[in-house]
Amino acid sequence: MALRIISTSPAFGMVGVIPDMLRENAWELVRAAEFGDPTEAVLPRLDSYLNEIEYLVSGTYPVTREFFAKAPKLKAVFQHGVGVEKIDIAAATEAGVVICNTPGANANAVVELAIGTMISFGRRIIQAHNTIAAGGWERYVGWEIEGRTLGIIGLGTIGKRLALKARALGMRVIANDIKPDHAFAVQHGIEMLDLDAVLAGADVVSLHINGGPANFNFIAARELALLQPDTLFMNFARGDVLDLDALGDVLAARRIAGAVLDVFSVEPPDPVHPVFAHPHCIFTPHNGANSKESQERVGLATLESLSSMLRGEIPERVVNRAVFDSPNKR
Repeated sequence: MALRIISTSPAFGMVGVIPDMLRENAWELVRAAEFGDPTEAVLPRLDSYLNEIEYLVSGTYPVTREFFAKAPKLKAVFQHGVGVEKIDIAAATEAGVVICNTPGANANAVVELAIGTMISFGRRIIQAHNTIAAGGWERYVGWEIEGRTLGIIGLGTIGKRLALKARALGMRVIANDIKPDHAFAVQHGIEMLDLDAVLAGADVVSLHINGGPANFNFIAARELALLQPDTLFMNFARGDVLDLDALGDVLAARRIAGAVLDVFSVEPPDPVHPVFAHPHCIFTPHNGANSKESQERVGLATLESLSSMLRGEIPERVVNRAVFDSPNKR
């Protein structure tokens, strides 16, 4: 019987060499999720495979302790991306299930979208397009990013790559991270500051931290109050790290210049929220990693981890390495 892979990531196996690799290995891919599916549509499909599933490629849908208990043959979950906050890692380790992710594989795609939206906001490209499409001819005066200060919160893999591109474009970069890489900062002319100083001192603030309970509402009313009136705030991290109501308040009061949001605590978000009616915002549908090149890199890393497991090896990108020492490992 061919190896069957169940996927709740709509993007897995769609681009590049990944479909060919699946065919060449005679691996069957079963999609339990399509683009735009709400959680309540995906989980029943996933439940129908509980008794047989061995390998799961996970998207943004939760993989819980209950799921591990109901899927007795499950050996591994491969996160199609880097964020594993929707996977109960402790429960997986107890159940003997291997968890892998793909750190760094989608970093460049996220960074290019951040740079692109920053420029789009500064030059008011969306407003200009809408004006022309409506038959108007208003010439907007925008601003350039060269010479401005970019504040990066979370100087990890994505944050570092963003810093390098921003520096190449002539920006000053300040940053905050709970585990600062001072050597990297010194080498590339980045100022490491405390969180409040970054928020207060940047023309553009870009958020790149982990999601999950530890960082819930990491940026809320107190933090947003530190931003300057001409600051652009961008979130390419996770939706739950930002208090959307607090952001809506500062936008309504015109206490910041605007916002760019790629991620939301509930996806798709409720369009009734007042933030979505604000004219100085740019919204993208969790699109940071959605380039052909990024999806191919993530897919390759996923299949490398799967192949390692099939050879009886420990995957390079395993998240819960301790599971390989557990008597419960499946």
